[in-house]
Amino acid sequence: MVPRVRLLTQTAFLGLSLCVFFGLAGRVVTGFYHGLHVFPTLASLPWFSLPPLGPASLAAAGVLLLAAALCGRLYCSFLCPAGFLQDLSRRLARALGVAGRKTSGWTWLRILVLALCGALLARRSSAYLYFDHFANLGRVYGLGHALRSGGPLGINFLLGLAFLAVLLAVPLRWPRWFCGALCPSGTLFMLLRSLAPVKVRSLGCAGDCGVCAGLCPAQCISGGRIDERLCIDCLECSGACPTGRLAYSWRRPGLAAPAAPGEGLTRRDLLAGAGLAAAGWLGSLPLARLLRPRPPAAAVVPPGGKAYASFLERCAACDTCVSVCPSRVLVPVGRELGAPGLAKVKLDFSAGYCAYECNACLAVCPSGAISYFPLPAKKRIRIGKSRLIKEICIPYAFERDCGACQEQCPTGALTMEPFKSVTAPVQHQDYCVGCGACQFACPTRPRKAIVVDPLDLHAFASPPKRGSKIDCRSCSSGQGGQACWRCRPAAEEAGGFPF
Repeated sequence: MVPRVRLLTQTAFLGLSLCVFFGLAGRVVTGFYHGLHVFPTLASLPWFSLPPLGPASLAAAGVLLLAAALCGRLYCSFLCPAGFLQDLSRRLARALGVAGRKTSGWTWLRILVLALCGALLARRSSAYLYFDHFANLGRVYGLGHALRSGGPLGINFLLGLAFLAVLLAVPLRWPRWFCGALCPSGTLFMLLRSLAPVKVRSLGCAGDCGVCAGLCPAQCISGGRIDERLCIDCLECSGACPTGRLAYSWRRPGLAAPAAPGEGLTRRDLLAGAGLAAAGWLGSLPLARLLRPRPPAAAVVPPGGKAYASFLERCAACDTCVSVCPSRVLVPVGRELGAPGLAKVKLDFSAGYCAYECNACLAVCPSGAISYFPLPAKKRIRIGKSRLIKEICIPYAFERDCGACQEQCPTGALTMEPFKSVTAPVQHQDYCVGCGACQFACPTRPRKAIVVDPLDLHAFASPPKRGSKIDCRSCSSGQGGQACWRCRPAAEEAGGFPF
Protein backbone atom coordinates (compact mmCIF):
# COMPACT_ATOMS: atom_id res chain seq x y z
CA MET A 1 0.00 0.00 0.00
CA VAL A 2 2.75 2.47 0.99
CA PRO A 3 4.71 2.10 -2.30
CA ARG A 4 1.55 2.86 -4.29
CA VAL A 5 0.70 5.93 -2.22
CA ARG A 6 4.27 7.13 -2.51
CA LEU A 7 4.32 6.63 -6.27
CA LEU A 8 1.01 8.49 -6.58
CA THR A 9 2.15 11.51 -4.55
CA GLN A 10 5.49 11.68 -6.33
CA THR A 11 3.81 11.57 -9.74
CA ALA A 12 1.28 14.24 -8.74
CA PHE A 13 3.99 16.56 -7.41
CA LEU A 14 6.11 16.07 -10.53
CA GLY A 15 3.04 17.03 -12.60
CA LEU A 16 2.51 20.08 -10.38
CA SER A 17 6.11 21.17 -10.87
CA LEU A 18 5.69 20.92 -14.64
CA CYS A 19 2.45 22.94 -14.50
CA VAL A 20 4.18 25.65 -12.48
CA PHE A 21 7.20 25.76 -14.77
CA PHE A 22 5.12 26.05 -17.93
CA GLY A 23 2.69 28.59 -16.47
CA LEU A 24 -0.34 26.29 -16.31
CA ALA A 25 -1.01 26.89 -12.60
CA GLY A 26 -2.56 29.96 -10.99
CA ARG A 27 -0.57 32.45 -8.96
CA VAL A 28 -1.72 31.02 -5.61
CA VAL A 29 -0.86 27.44 -6.58
CA THR A 30 2.48 28.61 -7.96
CA GLY A 31 3.27 30.49 -4.75
CA PHE A 32 2.35 27.45 -2.65
CA TYR A 33 4.65 25.25 -4.75
CA HIS A 34 7.49 27.74 -4.41
CA GLY A 35 6.92 27.90 -0.65
CA LEU A 36 7.77 24.20 -0.40
CA HIS A 37 11.34 24.95 -1.51
CA VAL A 38 13.38 26.37 1.31
CA PHE A 39 16.20 28.26 -0.38
CA PRO A 40 14.18 30.23 -2.98
CA THR A 41 11.59 31.08 -0.31
CA LEU A 42 14.12 32.34 2.23
CA ALA A 43 16.13 34.21 -0.41
CA SER A 44 13.84 37.25 -0.08
CA LEU A 45 14.42 37.74 3.65
CA PRO A 46 17.98 39.18 3.48
CA TRP A 47 16.54 41.83 1.16
CA PHE A 48 13.91 42.71 3.81
CA SER A 49 11.12 41.62 1.49
CA LEU A 50 8.67 38.74 1.37
CA PRO A 51 8.44 35.81 -1.08
CA PRO A 52 5.66 35.72 -3.75
CA LEU A 53 2.73 34.98 -1.41
CA GLY A 54 4.23 36.83 1.53
CA PRO A 55 3.52 35.27 4.95
CA ALA A 56 1.73 32.34 3.29
CA SER A 57 4.92 31.31 1.48
CA LEU A 58 6.94 31.61 4.68
CA ALA A 59 4.32 29.57 6.52
CA ALA A 60 4.54 26.80 3.91
CA ALA A 61 8.34 26.69 4.25
CA GLY A 62 8.05 26.76 8.05
CA VAL A 63 5.60 23.86 8.07
CA LEU A 64 7.94 21.90 5.81
CA LEU A 65 10.91 22.41 8.15
CA LEU A 66 8.81 21.65 11.22
CA ALA A 67 7.55 18.45 9.60
CA ALA A 68 11.14 17.34 8.97
CA ALA A 69 12.02 18.03 12.61
CA LEU A 70 9.02 16.01 13.84
CA CYS A 71 8.36 13.33 11.24
CA GLY A 72 11.55 12.88 9.20
CA ARG A 73 12.31 13.46 5.54
CA LEU A 74 8.82 12.95 4.14
CA TYR A 75 9.31 15.72 1.57
CA CYS A 76 12.36 13.95 0.11
CA SER A 77 10.54 10.62 -0.15
CA PHE A 78 6.97 11.59 -1.03
CA LEU A 79 7.15 14.92 -2.87
CA CYS A 80 10.55 15.90 -4.27
CA PRO A 81 10.54 15.69 -8.11
CA ALA A 82 14.33 15.38 -8.22
CA GLY A 83 14.19 12.44 -5.85
CA PHE A 84 11.39 10.85 -7.87
CA LEU A 85 13.44 10.99 -11.07
CA GLN A 86 16.36 9.35 -9.26
CA ASP A 87 14.04 6.63 -7.98
CA LEU A 88 12.78 5.96 -11.51
CA SER A 89 16.38 5.60 -12.68
CA ARG A 90 17.09 3.13 -9.90
CA ARG A 91 14.00 1.08 -10.78
CA LEU A 92 15.28 0.85 -14.33
CA ALA A 93 18.66 -0.31 -13.02
CA ARG A 94 16.99 -3.05 -10.99
CA ALA A 95 15.06 -4.19 -14.04
CA LEU A 96 18.36 -4.37 -15.96
CA GLY A 97 20.03 -6.27 -13.13
CA VAL A 98 22.50 -3.51 -12.23
CA ALA A 99 23.57 -3.75 -8.60
CA GLY A 100 23.48 -0.54 -6.61
CA ARG A 101 26.02 0.80 -4.15
CA LYS A 102 25.38 2.88 -1.05
CA THR A 103 26.14 6.58 -1.37
CA SER A 104 28.37 6.85 1.66
CA GLY A 105 31.37 8.90 2.71
CA TRP A 106 30.00 12.25 1.47
CA THR A 107 28.90 13.74 4.79
CA TRP A 108 31.78 16.26 4.83
CA LEU A 109 30.84 17.54 1.36
CA ARG A 110 27.16 17.80 2.27
CA ILE A 111 27.88 19.92 5.34
CA LEU A 112 30.26 22.13 3.38
CA VAL A 113 27.72 22.71 0.58
CA LEU A 114 24.91 23.47 3.05
CA ALA A 115 27.05 25.99 4.93
CA LEU A 116 28.22 27.57 1.69
CA CYS A 117 24.66 27.90 0.35
CA GLY A 118 23.35 29.29 3.63
CA ALA A 119 26.15 31.84 3.78
CA LEU A 120 25.60 32.89 0.17
CA LEU A 121 21.90 33.33 0.86
CA ALA A 122 22.66 35.46 3.92
CA ARG A 123 25.06 37.56 1.82
CA ARG A 124 22.29 38.29 -0.69
CA SER A 125 23.86 36.13 -3.38
CA SER A 126 21.92 33.64 -5.49
CA ALA A 127 25.02 31.52 -6.18
CA TYR A 128 23.31 28.75 -4.17
CA LEU A 129 21.44 28.07 -7.45
CA TYR A 130 24.34 25.90 -8.64
CA PHE A 131 23.56 23.35 -5.90
CA ASP A 132 19.87 23.70 -5.05
CA HIS A 133 17.60 21.11 -6.66
CA PHE A 134 14.82 23.64 -7.37
CA ALA A 135 16.88 25.83 -9.71
CA ASN A 136 18.63 22.88 -11.32
CA LEU A 137 15.34 21.12 -11.98
CA GLY A 138 14.05 24.23 -13.73
CA ARG A 139 17.03 24.13 -16.06
CA VAL A 140 16.30 20.47 -16.80
CA TYR A 141 12.72 21.36 -17.74
CA GLY A 142 14.07 24.13 -19.97
CA LEU A 143 16.25 21.80 -22.07
CA GLY A 144 13.41 20.96 -24.44
CA HIS A 145 12.49 24.60 -24.91
CA ALA A 146 16.11 25.54 -25.63
CA LEU A 147 16.45 22.80 -28.24
CA ARG A 148 13.11 23.63 -29.84
CA SER A 149 13.92 27.33 -30.11
CA GLY A 150 17.43 26.68 -31.38
CA GLY A 151 19.21 28.28 -28.46
CA PRO A 152 20.89 29.96 -26.88
CA LEU A 153 22.68 26.83 -25.68
CA GLY A 154 24.73 28.57 -23.02
CA ILE A 155 25.64 28.00 -19.38
CA ASN A 156 22.07 27.23 -18.33
CA PHE A 157 21.81 24.53 -21.00
CA LEU A 158 25.07 22.89 -19.90
CA LEU A 159 24.04 23.01 -16.23
CA GLY A 160 20.71 21.46 -17.15
CA LEU A 161 22.41 18.63 -19.03
CA ALA A 162 24.79 18.01 -16.13
CA PHE A 163 21.95 17.86 -13.60
CA LEU A 164 19.92 15.58 -15.88
CA ALA A 165 22.88 13.18 -15.90
CA VAL A 166 23.03 13.38 -12.09
CA LEU A 167 19.32 12.52 -11.88
CA LEU A 168 19.16 9.75 -14.47
CA ALA A 169 22.63 8.31 -15.11
CA VAL A 170 24.40 8.37 -11.73
CA PRO A 171 21.54 6.64 -9.79
CA LEU A 172 21.88 3.61 -12.05
CA ARG A 173 24.86 2.74 -9.85
CA TRP A 174 24.59 5.02 -6.80
CA PRO A 175 20.92 5.50 -5.78
CA ARG A 176 19.98 9.00 -4.65
CA TRP A 177 23.57 10.19 -5.02
CA PHE A 178 22.58 13.85 -5.38
CA CYS A 179 20.46 13.66 -2.22
CA GLY A 180 23.28 12.03 -0.27
CA ALA A 181 26.20 14.09 -1.55
CA LEU A 182 25.24 17.58 -2.74
CA CYS A 183 21.64 18.71 -2.16
CA PRO A 184 21.67 21.49 0.49
CA SER A 185 17.95 21.06 1.18
CA GLY A 186 18.42 17.31 1.65
CA THR A 187 21.27 17.95 4.09
CA LEU A 188 19.15 20.41 6.06
CA PHE A 189 16.35 17.85 6.26
CA MET A 190 18.90 15.20 7.33
CA LEU A 191 20.02 17.36 10.26
CA LEU A 192 16.43 18.08 11.25
CA ARG A 193 15.60 14.38 10.97
CA SER A 194 18.22 13.61 13.61
CA LEU A 195 15.94 15.46 16.07
CA ALA A 196 12.70 13.87 14.87
CA PRO A 197 10.82 11.81 17.47
CA VAL A 198 8.95 9.99 14.68
CA LYS A 199 10.95 8.31 11.92
CA VAL A 200 11.88 4.91 10.53
CA ARG A 201 13.76 2.95 13.20
CA SER A 202 15.52 -0.34 13.48
CA LEU A 203 14.17 -2.14 16.56
CA GLY A 204 16.84 -4.78 16.94
CA CYS A 205 16.36 -6.65 13.65
CA ALA A 206 18.78 -9.53 13.00
CA GLY A 207 18.82 -8.67 9.31
CA ASP A 208 18.76 -12.23 8.01
CA CYS A 209 16.02 -11.96 5.36
CA GLY A 210 17.34 -8.96 3.38
CA VAL A 211 13.86 -7.84 2.26
CA CYS A 212 14.35 -4.27 3.50
CA ALA A 213 17.77 -3.89 1.88
CA GLY A 214 16.35 -4.98 -1.48
CA LEU A 215 13.51 -2.45 -1.34
CA CYS A 216 15.34 0.60 0.03
CA PRO A 217 15.56 3.26 -2.73
CA ALA A 218 18.54 4.91 -1.01
CA GLN A 219 20.47 1.67 -0.33
CA CYS A 220 20.85 2.81 3.28
CA ILE A 221 20.00 -0.49 5.04
CA SER A 222 22.61 -3.14 5.71
CA GLY A 223 22.21 -6.08 8.07
CA GLY A 224 18.94 -4.69 9.35
CA ARG A 225 20.59 -1.41 10.39
CA ILE A 226 19.72 2.02 8.97
CA ASP A 227 22.25 4.65 7.97
CA GLU A 228 20.64 7.73 9.47
CA ARG A 229 22.55 10.03 7.10
CA LEU A 230 20.88 8.56 4.02
CA CYS A 231 17.44 7.41 5.16
CA ILE A 232 14.60 9.38 3.56
CA ASP A 233 11.73 7.79 5.53
CA CYS A 234 10.08 6.34 2.45
CA LEU A 235 8.39 3.65 4.67
CA GLU A 236 8.91 0.93 2.05
CA CYS A 237 11.10 -1.11 4.38
CA SER A 238 8.74 -0.79 7.35
CA GLY A 239 5.77 -1.86 5.25
CA ALA A 240 7.54 -4.95 3.94
CA CYS A 241 9.40 -6.10 7.08
CA PRO A 242 8.01 -9.57 7.99
CA THR A 243 9.04 -9.26 11.66
CA GLY A 244 7.98 -5.66 12.26
CA ARG A 245 11.40 -4.78 13.65
CA LEU A 246 11.78 -1.98 11.10
CA ALA A 247 9.03 0.51 11.84
CA TYR A 248 8.02 4.12 11.47
CA SER A 249 7.52 4.82 15.15
CA TRP A 250 8.05 7.10 18.12
CA ARG A 251 11.39 7.06 19.92
CA ARG A 252 11.62 3.93 22.04
CA PRO A 253 15.02 3.96 23.78
CA GLY A 254 14.63 0.47 25.18
CA LEU A 255 14.20 -1.13 21.76
CA ALA A 256 16.24 1.07 19.43
CA ALA A 257 19.39 -0.64 18.16
CA PRO A 258 22.68 1.25 18.30
CA ALA A 259 24.08 2.52 15.04
CA ALA A 260 26.66 0.35 13.33
CA PRO A 261 30.19 1.69 12.89
CA GLY A 262 30.25 4.29 10.13
CA GLU A 263 26.47 4.79 10.27
CA GLY A 264 24.54 7.67 11.77
CA LEU A 265 25.81 11.05 12.88
CA THR A 266 28.70 10.61 15.31
CA ARG A 267 30.39 13.16 17.56
CA ARG A 268 33.28 13.20 15.13
CA ASP A 269 30.86 14.01 12.29
CA LEU A 270 29.39 16.89 14.27
CA LEU A 271 32.80 18.37 15.10
CA ALA A 272 33.99 18.00 11.53
CA GLY A 273 30.70 19.46 10.34
CA ALA A 274 31.21 22.52 12.53
CA GLY A 275 34.64 23.08 10.98
CA LEU A 276 33.31 22.56 7.46
CA ALA A 277 30.42 24.92 8.15
CA ALA A 278 32.91 27.61 9.19
CA ALA A 279 34.94 26.94 6.05
CA GLY A 280 31.83 27.20 3.89
CA TRP A 281 30.83 30.47 5.53
CA LEU A 282 34.29 31.97 4.98
CA GLY A 283 34.43 30.66 1.41
CA SER A 284 31.15 32.33 0.55
CA LEU A 285 32.63 35.82 0.88
CA PRO A 286 35.04 35.73 -2.10
CA LEU A 287 32.54 33.74 -4.16
CA ALA A 288 29.76 36.26 -3.53
CA ARG A 289 32.09 39.11 -4.43
CA LEU A 290 33.24 37.36 -7.60
CA LEU A 291 29.70 36.79 -8.85
CA ARG A 292 28.28 40.15 -7.79
CA PRO A 293 27.23 42.15 -10.89
CA ARG A 294 28.30 45.74 -11.11
CA PRO A 295 26.82 48.71 -13.01
CA PRO A 296 26.56 49.85 -15.68
CA ALA A 297 23.80 47.53 -16.80
CA ALA A 298 24.85 45.16 -19.55
CA ALA A 299 21.36 43.88 -20.45
CA VAL A 300 17.69 44.73 -20.03
CA VAL A 301 16.16 42.71 -17.19
CA PRO A 302 12.45 41.92 -16.74
CA PRO A 303 9.87 44.38 -15.36
CA GLY A 304 9.61 43.84 -11.64
CA GLY A 305 13.37 43.31 -11.44
CA LYS A 306 13.63 46.89 -10.12
CA ALA A 307 17.38 47.21 -10.72
CA TYR A 308 19.98 45.46 -12.82
CA ALA A 309 22.34 44.51 -9.98
CA SER A 310 19.70 43.42 -7.45
CA PHE A 311 17.86 41.34 -10.05
CA LEU A 312 20.98 39.38 -10.99
CA GLU A 313 21.89 38.86 -7.33
CA ARG A 314 18.44 37.48 -6.53
CA CYS A 315 17.69 35.50 -9.70
CA ALA A 316 17.79 31.74 -9.07
CA ALA A 317 18.18 30.99 -12.81
CA CYS A 318 15.37 28.43 -12.70
CA ASP A 319 14.14 29.57 -16.14
CA THR A 320 10.49 29.57 -15.03
CA CYS A 321 10.02 33.12 -16.33
CA VAL A 322 11.53 32.05 -19.67
CA SER A 323 9.03 29.21 -20.02
CA VAL A 324 5.94 31.39 -19.44
CA CYS A 325 6.99 34.36 -21.62
CA PRO A 326 4.48 34.45 -24.52
CA SER A 327 6.64 36.60 -26.81
CA ARG A 328 9.88 34.63 -26.14
CA VAL A 329 11.79 37.81 -25.41
CA LEU A 330 13.19 36.35 -22.18
CA VAL A 331 16.20 34.14 -22.85
CA PRO A 332 18.80 32.45 -20.59
CA VAL A 333 22.27 33.90 -20.94
CA GLY A 334 25.72 33.59 -19.42
CA ARG A 335 28.82 35.73 -19.20
CA GLU A 336 27.58 38.65 -21.27
CA LEU A 337 25.63 39.98 -18.29
CA GLY A 338 28.86 41.34 -16.91
CA ALA A 339 29.84 38.86 -14.20
CA PRO A 340 31.80 35.64 -14.72
CA GLY A 341 29.90 32.39 -14.62
CA LEU A 342 26.42 33.85 -14.28
CA ALA A 343 23.51 31.85 -15.64
CA LYS A 344 20.64 34.32 -15.57
CA VAL A 345 18.05 35.73 -17.97
CA LYS A 346 17.67 38.89 -20.02
CA LEU A 347 15.36 40.41 -22.63
CA ASP A 348 16.58 39.75 -26.17
CA PHE A 349 14.80 42.17 -28.52
CA SER A 350 16.10 40.35 -31.58
CA ALA A 351 13.91 37.40 -30.52
CA GLY A 352 10.79 39.32 -29.45
CA TYR A 353 9.53 42.19 -27.30
CA CYS A 354 8.00 42.58 -23.87
CA ALA A 355 4.25 42.28 -24.46
CA TYR A 356 2.46 45.32 -23.07
CA GLU A 357 -0.61 43.38 -21.93
CA CYS A 358 1.37 40.68 -20.11
CA ASN A 359 2.77 40.25 -16.60
CA ALA A 360 3.24 36.47 -16.67
CA CYS A 361 6.87 36.47 -15.53
CA LEU A 362 6.03 38.66 -12.55
CA ALA A 363 3.65 36.01 -11.20
CA VAL A 364 5.96 32.97 -11.26
CA CYS A 365 9.33 34.11 -9.86
CA PRO A 366 10.15 32.03 -6.74
CA SER A 367 13.03 34.06 -5.31
CA GLY A 368 11.60 37.59 -5.47
CA ALA A 369 14.03 38.63 -8.20
CA ILE A 370 10.95 39.68 -10.18
CA SER A 371 8.43 41.35 -7.89
CA TYR A 372 4.76 41.04 -8.69
CA PHE A 373 2.91 44.11 -9.95
CA PRO A 374 -0.70 44.19 -11.18
CA LEU A 375 -0.99 44.68 -14.92
CA PRO A 376 -1.89 48.44 -14.77
CA ALA A 377 1.27 49.12 -12.73
CA LYS A 378 3.45 46.82 -14.85
CA LYS A 379 2.47 48.74 -17.99
CA ARG A 380 4.23 51.83 -16.66
CA ILE A 381 7.48 50.19 -15.49
CA ARG A 382 10.41 51.56 -17.47
CA ILE A 383 12.95 48.77 -17.97
CA GLY A 384 14.99 50.46 -20.72
CA LYS A 385 15.38 53.59 -22.77
CA SER A 386 14.96 53.67 -26.54
CA ARG A 387 17.60 55.40 -28.62
CA LEU A 388 17.02 56.49 -32.24
CA ILE A 389 20.07 56.27 -34.53
CA LYS A 390 19.21 58.78 -37.23
CA GLU A 391 22.27 57.95 -39.34
CA ILE A 392 20.70 54.63 -40.38
CA CYS A 393 17.00 55.42 -39.84
CA ILE A 394 15.27 55.11 -43.23
CA PRO A 395 13.32 58.43 -43.16
CA TYR A 396 16.27 60.45 -41.87
CA ALA A 397 19.03 58.80 -43.87
CA PHE A 398 17.25 58.04 -47.17
CA GLU A 399 14.12 60.27 -47.10
CA ARG A 400 11.86 57.26 -47.58
CA ASP A 401 8.69 56.56 -45.68
CA CYS A 402 8.98 54.13 -42.77
CA GLY A 403 7.02 54.13 -39.52
CA ALA A 404 7.41 50.54 -38.34
CA CYS A 405 8.63 51.56 -34.89
CA GLN A 406 5.81 54.04 -34.34
CA GLU A 407 3.19 51.53 -35.46
CA GLN A 408 4.29 49.04 -32.82
CA CYS A 409 4.84 51.44 -29.92
CA PRO A 410 2.10 50.78 -27.33
CA THR A 411 2.50 53.97 -25.27
CA GLY A 412 2.78 56.80 -27.76
CA ALA A 413 6.47 57.33 -27.08
CA LEU A 414 7.04 57.67 -30.84
CA THR A 415 5.16 59.98 -33.18
CA MET A 416 5.55 60.63 -36.89
CA GLU A 417 6.35 64.24 -37.73
CA PRO A 418 7.29 66.04 -40.99
CA PHE A 419 10.92 65.80 -42.06
CA LYS A 420 11.80 67.24 -45.48
CA SER A 421 9.60 65.34 -47.95
CA VAL A 422 8.60 62.50 -45.59
CA THR A 423 7.48 61.91 -42.04
CA ALA A 424 9.99 60.59 -39.53
CA PRO A 425 9.76 59.15 -36.03
CA VAL A 426 10.30 61.49 -33.07
CA GLN A 427 10.89 60.18 -29.54
CA HIS A 428 9.07 61.23 -26.37
CA GLN A 429 11.11 59.59 -23.64
CA ASP A 430 8.68 60.33 -20.80
CA TYR A 431 6.30 57.73 -22.25
CA CYS A 432 8.86 55.06 -23.19
CA VAL A 433 8.84 51.88 -21.08
CA GLY A 434 11.64 50.10 -22.98
CA CYS A 435 9.45 47.20 -24.11
CA GLY A 436 11.51 46.72 -27.28
CA ALA A 437 8.55 46.62 -29.69
CA CYS A 438 10.16 49.38 -31.73
CA GLN A 439 13.53 47.64 -31.93
CA PHE A 440 11.94 44.32 -32.86
CA ALA A 441 9.87 45.94 -35.63
CA CYS A 442 12.67 48.07 -37.12
CA PRO A 443 13.46 46.76 -40.63
CA THR A 444 17.07 47.96 -40.92
CA ARG A 445 19.76 45.28 -41.08
CA PRO A 446 22.24 44.32 -39.73
CA ARG A 447 22.01 47.18 -37.21
CA LYS A 448 18.71 48.45 -35.89
CA ALA A 449 17.96 52.14 -36.31
CA ILE A 450 16.27 52.21 -32.90
CA VAL A 451 17.57 50.22 -29.94
CA VAL A 452 16.68 49.90 -26.26
CA ASP A 453 19.49 50.59 -23.81
CA PRO A 454 19.36 48.95 -20.37
CA LEU A 455 18.83 50.92 -17.17
CA ASP A 456 20.68 50.44 -13.89
CA LEU A 457 17.51 51.33 -11.99
CA HIS A 458 13.94 50.85 -13.18
CA ALA A 459 11.38 53.63 -12.82
CA PHE A 460 7.81 54.47 -13.78
CA ALA A 461 7.04 56.17 -17.08
CA SER A 462 4.34 58.77 -17.62
CA PRO A 463 0.83 57.47 -18.38
CA PRO A 464 0.48 56.53 -22.07
CA LYS A 465 -0.43 59.32 -24.45
CA ARG A 466 -4.07 59.62 -25.44
CA GLY A 467 -4.55 58.25 -28.92
CA SER A 468 -1.73 55.73 -28.65
CA LYS A 469 -2.12 52.10 -29.64
CA ILE A 470 -3.46 51.10 -26.24
CA ASP A 471 -6.46 53.39 -26.80
CA CYS A 472 -7.74 51.18 -29.61
CA ARG A 473 -11.56 51.19 -29.43
CA SER A 474 -11.72 47.54 -30.44
CA CYS A 475 -9.60 45.90 -27.74
CA SER A 476 -8.86 48.29 -24.91
CA SER A 477 -10.26 51.41 -23.30
CA GLY A 478 -12.73 52.49 -25.99
CA GLN A 479 -11.50 56.08 -25.89
CA GLY A 480 -10.85 56.30 -29.59
CA GLY A 481 -7.54 56.64 -31.34
CA GLN A 482 -6.07 54.69 -34.22
CA ALA A 483 -6.08 50.94 -34.72
CA CYS A 484 -3.62 48.93 -32.71
CA TRP A 485 -1.35 46.38 -34.34
CA ARG A 486 -3.54 43.51 -33.16
CA CYS A 487 -6.73 44.93 -34.69
CA ARG A 488 -5.31 46.42 -37.89
CA PRO A 489 -5.40 43.19 -40.01
CA ALA A 490 -9.01 42.48 -39.05
CA ALA A 491 -9.99 46.06 -39.78
CA GLU A 492 -8.33 45.97 -43.19
CA GLU A 493 -10.21 42.78 -44.09
CA ALA A 494 -13.46 44.48 -43.07
CA GLY A 495 -12.80 47.30 -45.53
CA GLY A 496 -11.41 50.00 -43.31
CA PHE A 497 -11.06 51.15 -39.73
CA PRO A 498 -14.39 51.53 -37.89
CA PHE A 499 -12.96 54.06 -35.43
